[in-house]
Amino acid sequence: MLDICIDQGSKLDIQFNPSKSCLFKSGPGYIQLLPNLHIGNEPILWVDKLKYLGLYFDSGKRLRLIFYR
Repeated sequence: MLDICIDQGSKLDIQFNPSKSCLFKSGPGYIQLLPNLHIGNEPILWVDKLKYLGLYFDSGKRLRLIFYR
């Protein structure tokens, strides 16, 4: 799927930046190892904490939302 996005993005003159992307998982199987994904030849890093739209998410058996002030 990522290869399709990269191919279509290149046709539209869009470049994806793997250093500004990350992989995040949560839920009962969050410990399960998943394959590494790449954008082009660059790997996308797996993270345990994620900031999105000013909210912080923490992975685990349950997704936790963390508020910082």
